Amino acid sequence: MPITDASCFLCGAYICELEHLPKWMGQFRALYTVLQGWGAAHVSGVGRRQQFEDVIPLDESINVDVSESTVEETWVQIGLQKSSFGGKYPPDPPIIPQPLWGFPLHNRCWDLLCALDTKFRKQDTVQALFDLCRSQPIPRGVPNWGHTYKGLVNYDVDIERLFPGEEARLLGPEQTDNAYDCDPMDISYLIFCVSPDANSSGTNWDSTRSRNTRQKLRSEASSNNDPFRLLPPELIIDILVRSQSSDVANLRLASRSMFNVGLPEKFWSSRFWPGHELEHIFELAGTQTPHHGWRSAYDQARSERSNPAMRNRRRVWALACQLRDLVALRLESPLCHGSPCKSFFNPDAANDDRVWHTAQANICPASSGFWPATRVWVSLVVLSDKSYVSGLRLAHNDGETIQLGYCHPRQEFSFIWDGCSGSPHSFVGFQVAMDARGIRGLRLLSTEGARSCWVGDHEGIPKKAIACMNPTNEQPESIRAVKGGFDALKMVSISVHSFDHNGKTERGEENRAKSGESAVWYPDIPDPALRLLGIRDERLVRCLDHVPYSMCLFGGDNGQLLPCLTHMVVWIIDRSALGIYADHTYIWAIEFHYNSSADGVQPMILGRIPEEDPDNSEQRSSYRVSIDSHGGERICGVDALYEDHRSPFALTFHTNHGRSIQVPPEIPSIVSDYFTEMLRPTEGTIVGFFSVLKHNIVFQNLGLAYILP
Repeated sequence: MPITDASCFLCGAYICELEHLPKWMGQFRALYTVLQGWGAAHVSGVGRRQQFEDVIPLDESINVDVSESTVEETWVQIGLQKSSFGGKYPPDPPIIPQPLWGFPLHNRCWDLLCALDTKFRKQDTVQALFDLCRSQPIPRGVPNWGHTYKGLVNYDVDIERLFPGEEARLLGPEQTDNAYDCDPMDISYLIFCVSPDANSSGTNWDSTRSRNTRQKLRSEASSNNDPFRLLPPELIIDILVRSQSSDVANLRLASRSMFNVGLPEKFWSSRFWPGHELEHIFELAGTQTPHHGWRSAYDQARSERSNPAMRNRRRVWALACQLRDLVALRLESPLCHGSPCKSFFNPDAANDDRVWHTAQANICPASSGFWPATRVWVSLVVLSDKSYVSGLRLAHNDGETIQLGYCHPRQEFSFIWDGCSGSPHSFVGFQVAMDARGIRGLRLLSTEGARSCWVGDHEGIPKKAIACMNPTNEQPESIRAVKGGFDALKMVSISVHSFDHNGKTERGEENRAKSGESAVWYPDIPDPALRLLGIRDERLVRCLDHVPYSMCLFGGDNGQLLPCLTHMVVWIIDRSALGIYADHTYIWAIEFHYNSSADGVQPMILGRIPEEDPDNSEQRSSYRVSIDSHGGERICGVDALYEDHRSPFALTFHTNHGRSIQVPPEIPSIVSDYFTEMLRPTEGTIVGFFSVLKHNIVFQNLGLAYILP
C-alpha cells in the first residue's frame, strides 16, 4: 500500500492497489509536466502506485535527465498531487529528484472522459484540464472542486456550524458503498439488458401505440385554448424529442395536442441522447436504428437505476460533465490579459519595486491605468452555482481598451452609478466581495465618495475595501494601476496602486476599518464614521487567513440604543476537563439585552451560544453583566486576557461609573503587555464590538467600535 494518499481528480476514489479492491482502482494515468513547464502538459500511459513511489511509463520525448528517477529502465517516478513549489532542485541526497509531477486519474475514468468528449485527447484540452487541476486546493490528496464527488467524500466539519468566511475542508474518500468500487466503464451486462435489440423480440408495444395514437388524433379535437393545436404533428414530435421527460409529462397534461401525438420510437430513443436523463448510457446514444423496443429499453434502464454499477456510472458521468463544462469555460478565454508580474511562476518578467496591497500573477501597467472618463466592465463566470469575477476591461475616451484576466464578452457587465448625475471621472479603489475560492463581486469607489452598484455576488459574502490614499493629507488618490491574481478560470486577488504628488510610489491603503489579521468584514464593511480599536499587530501570528471580522453594534450606529441597554450575558466554554488547554476557557458569545422602551429591538448577539452536550467534557457557563444605562452608565473600555495569540479567555468590562466587571470572575486578573489587550478609547462612546468568529474557538482578536461626539 502506498504511504501517501492520492485520489482520482475525476471520481474522487482512491488510486490504490489492494487485494480487496478491484484491479481498475490501482491503474492510473497522470496529467503531468516536467519541472516548471506549466504550459506543456502531457497525458501519461497507464502507471502504477508502489509503496514508496509512483511510476508512469517513460516517455522518450522528455528533454530532461530522468536517469536518477528511472525504475526498471522503462518506468519513471512522478510526484502526484503536487501543490507546493519553489523547493530546492535537485534536492540534497538521499532524496531522489522527481522532475515529473502531475495529477492522477483512474485509467477507466480517463476512458470515460474521452467517451464523453473526444476533445479530451487534444493537446489544448489536456492543457486546459491541467491548468484547472493546478488551480484547485488538494487537502489529503483529494482535489477540492467545490463538491463532495456526489457523496463519496465528507467535510471535516458540519457546514451548518461554520461562520461566514469559513470553508470546510474535504476528508479522504469514505467508500462505504460498494457502488464506488464498480468500474464506471464496465456496464456491459446492463447494456445488453437494456439495448433495443434485446427487447425487439417482444411485443411491438410502440408500434401498436403509434397506430392507436394516429386514430385518436383523427377522432379527438384539440381545445381552442391549446397553443399547440395549429402545429403539425411532426413539429410537435420534434418538441417532445428535445424536451426533458419531466417537461414532456407536464406538456401532455396541459395540451391535448401534445397528448394525441403520442410518444413514438424516436422519443424513447432520444432519452439516451446527450442532455437527457439516460445520457450516461452513452453506448446507446449513437444507436439510432429503426429497431423497435426503445420504450422497453427505457423502462429497463430505469429499473436498473439502483444497480451499483449503474449508480457509479451515473455518478462519474455527472462529474465528467461538470469537468467538461469547466474545460469549455477555460478554452473560451484561455488568455490571461495583462503584463506578467515577476514571481516564481513568471521568473523572466520585469522587476516591479512598487509596493502593492497583494501581489499576484498579472498587472495592468501604471502608464495605462484608470485615467479620467474611463469605463470599466467586469466579466463573470458561474462555478458551482456561484458567480466569480474572471476579468476586467477598461475603456478610455480615446478608444483604447485594456484587459486584465479572462474576459467573456457574453458575460460582461458595466458598473451602474445609481443616484449620480453621471459616471464619476476617476476612481480610488474597490469594495471586494470574496470567499475562500476567489473574488465574487466588485464595487467601484469614486474620488467624489460615491459607490457604484455591485457587479457579481455580494449579499451574505465577506467584503473588503481597498483604496489609494495620500498619506500626507489622508485624501483619496486616483488609481493608476490595477493588478489581479488569477487561477485557470477566475480572479483570486485584486490590488490597486497610485502615485503621490511628487511622483513617488505609494501603497494602496485599506480603508480605516483595517484591524488586525484581516480587513475583511461580514456582512458589510463598517461605516467610515466609526472608529475601530483592535488588538496590536505584534500579537498577530504570521500565518493569517481570510475569515472576516463580524461586528455587533449593540448601541446602534449613532448610540441611540445605549440608554435602553440593561445587561449583557457572556457565554463561556470551559475545557479544563480535557487537560489540553492552559487557559481552559474560551469566550463563545456576548448577548445584549434591552428594556421595553426600545420598541421592536430584539436582543443582539456576537458569536454563538454553545449547545449543551452531556456526552462532551466541555462545560458551558454564562455570566450576567448589568448596566445602569438609565442612570447614564456606559461601557468605556474592555480588557481582554489572552494566553495564545488569538483567543481571549477572560474579559474585564470598565464603565464610566468606575466599575470593573471580570468574567469569568474566578480567573486572576493579570494586567501586562503580554497577557492583556487593553481596549480603551481616549475619546468618544463605545457602540459595538467586533471579532473574528470561528466554529471551533468562536472569539478571536476582539476589538471595539466607537463614535466621536
